[in-house]
Amino acid sequence: MMRLELKLGRGMFILLVIMICVVSVKAQIVIRGTVMDSISKSAIACATILIEQEGVRIGGSYSDEQGKYICRLQDTTGKILKFTAKYIGYQDKVIMVSVPSDTALNMPLVANTESENAEIGSVIIRAVSRPLVEQDINSKTLVSSDIARLPTRNLNCIASTTTQSTTSGISFLGSRTDATVYYVDGVRVIGNTDNESYTKPAENSFKKVKRTPLSTVSIDVDRASYSNIRRYINSKQLPPPDAVRVEEMINYFQYDYPTVQNDEPISRFTQMTACPWNEKHQLLQIGIKGKSLQEGKKPNSNLVFLIDVSGSMQSENKLELVKKSLTLLLDNLLPEDRVAIVVYAGRSALVLPSTAIGTDKVEIIDAIYNLTSGGSTAGGAGIKLAYKTAIDNFIAEGNNRVILCTDGDFNVGISGVGELEKLINEKKESGVFLSVFGFGMGNYKDDQLEVLADKGNGNYAYIDNYKEAKKVS
Repeated sequence: MMRLELKLGRGMFILLVIMICVVSVKAQIVIRGTVMDSISKSAIACATILIEQEGVRIGGSYSDEQGKYICRLQDTTGKILKFTAKYIGYQDKVIMVSVPSDTALNMPLVANTESENAEIGSVIIRAVSRPLVEQDINSKTLVSSDIARLPTRNLNCIASTTTQSTTSGISFLGSRTDATVYYVDGVRVIGNTDNESYTKPAENSFKKVKRTPLSTVSIDVDRASYSNIRRYINSKQLPPPDAVRVEEMINYFQYDYPTVQNDEPISRFTQMTACPWNEKHQLLQIGIKGKSLQEGKKPNSNLVFLIDVSGSMQSENKLELVKKSLTLLLDNLLPEDRVAIVVYAGRSALVLPSTAIGTDKVEIIDAIYNLTSGGSTAGGAGIKLAYKTAIDNFIAEGNNRVILCTDGDFNVGISGVGELEKLINEKKESGVFLSVFGFGMGNYKDDQLEVLADKGNGNYAYIDNYKEAKKVS
């Protein structure tokens, strides 16, 4: 009899737990849908979704690579909610709706075709959604009267053009004097890679084992070289020889090395085989692996996004790709993690103070997507302000890091590699480290960015497209 009562009591307990779970699930409403272009029906990635109730923001999200978004809200039965979808170049889409249960809500955005006026000197440029120039007439010299009749989508990219006897191409007034790549309405008008710079590798000398019986293993976490070389190959070009760094080609891939055991700092993997080109020699492969974050508790992060918004960042594969990349990175952060945003062009500025992910993620995304580019590049001033912001919000035993997003071209204030290297060497003693994400082409300064990441105790990656951004984040 006692055993029967015990079984009955246990069954009632399980039923009670199930009922509580059902109530909890019903208390939350899921809204999902797709953000798309209203005409082409193509997906719009990284669009911002805001949800308000009686003027108060109660939720938000952003669309993924397929344009899909998902929001979870507490039960809002009987309440009218305001859904707003935002994306640069499109009109805001606003929907007022009552959501009593799980709902699918698609958000078609209409391209912003309203004309915009911008005055530069005596030239007025009107922006409409038509091509600026035909691809086969790019060599034509344009005067101000021609420019006044031409439409353009990006007023910051082109104001007027002239052909100078001292140059061998088109000069775009208002752009950087040393720029090498120009895109007009998506068409590559002129461009080469002569202005990109890479560090020439030092050639190792031959050493006899009998005299120097010592081998060192380089622990390098950078992987920028692989994606940079891939960018050249996809453009049907050979990369500069100095852009090829073998260790970063190896770092790019994941390897099935054994996990770290007990209190060992690393795990080791070795394999020896005959040398294919000389049977008298042997080749030894040495692999090492440290502890992954999944094996231990992930520390809280205090991040400062340091973003280059100078004139050289004006293109889809630079500042616009930076915005998408950092938005993806937010997905991998904990609610307790904090993010601040510092930008630099002719001067530096704190765009967003240190903000918690869990409470103000939408505000962080808004701050990222409201950034625009223009001006010179005072990288040194930006680095100083970013480190100060990180130190002011320092988390003991946490991940305190500045994440620099740039094409590497510093031309105002502290700009030389030696000066920047000294500055970062000093700042890393504070416990704040520097990671570097490189973007763009034409004037890309790989040599500077690699050094800065090494001196800042951080990692260095090159992001050439949205898929690479997902891998890095």
